[in-house]
Amino acid sequence: MALKSKAKSWQAPSFMAPASERMGWVEEACIGEGESWLKGQTAYSDIPKGVDIIAGKIDASANQQRSDLNINHAKYNIRKIVGTLADVRQIGQFTSDAKFYLPQAEMFNQVLRAVALESKFPRKLRMALQYMAISAKGYIWPRWTRLDAGYGEGRVEFLPLGLLDVLPVQMPSDNNLQGCYSVTIIVFMPVWEAHGKFPEFQSQLLPVARRKYNSTVSARRLDLAERFKYGEPSLNWANLYCEIRYTFINDLSLNESGNDGSVGYELPMGEWSVDEQGKPKDPLTSWSYRVPYIGQEIPTVEFGQRKMRKATAEDCRIYPFKRLIITSKGMKQPMYDGPAKDWSNMYPLAEYCADDWPWEPSGYSLVHDIHSIERSRQTLERGQDQVAKHRADPSIVYDRSMGMPDTKAENLDIWKERERIGVDGKVSELFGTSVPQWLLEIPAWYPQTIKYLLDREDAQLGLNEVQNLAEFKANLTNTDIDKALSLVGPLVKDISAGMEAATATVWEILKYMIPQYMTTARIMQYVGPDNITPETFDFDPARLIPSHLPEEVTLDHSKPTGQQQVIPDHSVYSLAERGRRFAQNLRLVVVPHTMHEITQSQEQLKYLSLYRAGFPISSYDVAEKLNIDNYGKIEGATMHDRWLNEQKEKLMMQAQAAQLMRALGLGPPEDEQGTGAHGGQKGTGGRPPSGKQSPKLKAKRDAAGGVRTTTSESG
Repeated sequence: MALKSKAKSWQAPSFMAPASERMGWVEEACIGEGESWLKGQTAYSDIPKGVDIIAGKIDASANQQRSDLNINHAKYNIRKIVGTLADVRQIGQFTSDAKFYLPQAEMFNQVLRAVALESKFPRKLRMALQYMAISAKGYIWPRWTRLDAGYGEGRVEFLPLGLLDVLPVQMPSDNNLQGCYSVTIIVFMPVWEAHGKFPEFQSQLLPVARRKYNSTVSARRLDLAERFKYGEPSLNWANLYCEIRYTFINDLSLNESGNDGSVGYELPMGEWSVDEQGKPKDPLTSWSYRVPYIGQEIPTVEFGQRKMRKATAEDCRIYPFKRLIITSKGMKQPMYDGPAKDWSNMYPLAEYCADDWPWEPSGYSLVHDIHSIERSRQTLERGQDQVAKHRADPSIVYDRSMGMPDTKAENLDIWKERERIGVDGKVSELFGTSVPQWLLEIPAWYPQTIKYLLDREDAQLGLNEVQNLAEFKANLTNTDIDKALSLVGPLVKDISAGMEAATATVWEILKYMIPQYMTTARIMQYVGPDNITPETFDFDPARLIPSHLPEEVTLDHSKPTGQQQVIPDHSVYSLAERGRRFAQNLRLVVVPHTMHEITQSQEQLKYLSLYRAGFPISSYDVAEKLNIDNYGKIEGATMHDRWLNEQKEKLMMQAQAAQLMRALGLGPPEDEQGTGAHGGQKGTGGRPPSGKQSPKLKAKRDAAGGVRTTTSESG
């Protein structure tokens, strides 16, 4: 029995196990194991180095009495890199292979843009990238939270985290966090906020100062939080914050009731109202559901017909979408132990890493390769500063036999104006310095070496490529786009690709969060009433989720057209199942390198060229690609639909204009119609597009001497 218990120690105990057992498992199998894994990462040992550099702390080996010069070139470089990488545009667009869901996909795209602005995603991304710079990994936790400690309005929050705040257990070989058995997120929460979010545990929630921490990882986490998140070290900080741990688990437990011959029973998970007999009646949360026992008869739908079938092991998972245990250090019981609340079935974290390798799950920080370069350069610069200080205030030796009193010599300021000193003998022989002259001269190789180290540090960080990216984004109208694109090197493109993958995870989580937490009224605040799809109001006007899935709706052809749909009174699927199916029909499409607009200029020229050539694309889509704000909306779920609607609108406007001109007795002169001598539009003097080369912007002069821009395809 002991061997069996030991073999299963990695598994989470049942939610029916004693509270002390569950708390102990979280402390040992999640916190302890995660911190042990973290200590083995190279990035963990680099954190103090990175923190010291960002804080401007001088190397401990330096003698600051001789020189306290500290030119923090590394911090300056890292700020430029982070600032450039954090300057992003929205990544990807939602679409669907099912035509029915295309309008919803377009609505989701508008909501995501509004949520990203409202919750300040770019600034939160910047903080995550700052964590990435010194600790190799930066995380963003997209979560739904209520303001005012749980009593205010609900909204999406993007919480930035660092390497020490996330503790994975059983990391898979591909280093994908989503494949771990458990992931613990540690947050330092103000005491008042913790009391508001967990009111039933106010008496048990104690601040950091009243808890005992034994591991070095915990100590380092507390030190960083105290120094950089909440100000200068003080006992007051530890008395005002609680440590809250959110442990997400891929728990594979099944409802095995009835396997021993007893009567099986359903498990109501989440929060439920109860009837007069105390039995679960209605779900009170969006994450509430029932778990059948193996072999139980459960309803299903096949070809529009309701049937019953026996529940399999897959149907009987107690936590099909992960388990969540919320604890605080030193407590005797979890504050929450139940289903994870989000519908996404993902660990709610996006990972950002600039230098990842298969054998380094946490990757390397930006400081890893430049720390020694930075310290060596600072040592040389302090050496120069020390020489300059000595030349300004040198150590002096003097000849006592020439009549200079000791008290006078000790207080002598050789730079003092109008100083009068009487000596016996030659003045040139009276004073000297204790330092040899060759030590008071800075050799030519000294500044050359400093410059070499500066260049090596810039090259190691890929600063030139980052600067090229910044200049490229600032000059998107540059005529030589191809040359500008060639300067954006592979290092920046690699980092950008990693950021796109991480940010796609954020959007994927939000894809499930929007229908789960946002009502139709809330969506209307973001996109306006005209952009709410009619299907949103089907069956349940208060939610984005249909009350039934498509296979539940049958057709009765004996009824008149428009009344043939037969909708059951109740769906066999729970709210969460319908919501997930709804979100799964939306697919995120990401064009590589669009996050930093690396391909944006090429895309803009492509759209302009296609539009000018008469390709069926609407002016709205071109304006959107060119980032023209407030252009106006053309109805349609696809580009082709919008083009068709635009053509119809143009025909209507032409008909109205022709009718008005006939009424006024006006009409266009015939000699202004047709093409000119060169094949272009009459009156322009131009030629038709050749299509020989990729389109480029060129500046040309007109007959009046002015400058105009044109798109050239002939070189």
